[in-house]
Amino acid sequence: MESFTEQVLLIVIENLLIGILILIAGYFINKLLEQYKTSQAMRSEVAKKRVEELSKIWLEFNKIKSKLAYANAERIIIDQEGIKLFNQKKRQVGNSEDQSIRDSEKPKEIRDKLDSDILPKLNALLEDIINIDQTINTKRFWLGQQLFIIHKNHLFALNQYIERIKTNLHKWPMIGSNDKNEDPNNSGTEIYLGTQAYTDQLDITDILKHL
Repeated sequence: MESFTEQVLLIVIENLLIGILILIAGYFINKLLEQYKTSQAMRSEVAKKRVEELSKIWLEFNKIKSKLAYANAERIIIDQEGIKLFNQKKRQVGNSEDQSIRDSEKPKEIRDKLDSDILPKLNALLEDIINIDQTINTKRFWLGQQLFIIHKNHLFALNQYIERIKTNLHKWPMIGSNDKNEDPNNSGTEIYLGTQAYTDQLDITDILKHL
């Protein structure tokens, strides 16, 4: 009987220990699950806040790109006027070597119109870029290092693009080149392709990789 009682006690003690271990394990598992849920909830809230801050930056980017698209469209219209004037003067000169007609610069009337109608808009866009740069700096915490660098580089590319337009505002696109697409008569195509290449540099998939 004593051995039977001892066996029963051992079984009870073993089951009790197993029960205690299960309770302890359950406690820690629940603790880990709670921590995981809390962490995920925090990550979700942080992600929402980051998206909110990103949307403000992208809104400003889109405003600049819309203004730039309109400025480019106006520039193309003025350039088309310049092409007509250029061709008229060239026909008048014929085969002479009049350098004023064969110069790489657009006619003076067109240069003046570009200076009065387009140049102020480009300068205003550069001012907008400075403001966006300050916004990106103030939101660096929410962007994180990777997105901060991506947006700064994108802004720099946009700034360089506008500066290049300003620099070449009075010139036909790379006139004198052997590439037929760089002839003044194809300036609209060159402008369109340049703008398209620029706007494709950053999209939402680039952002989602780093959220």
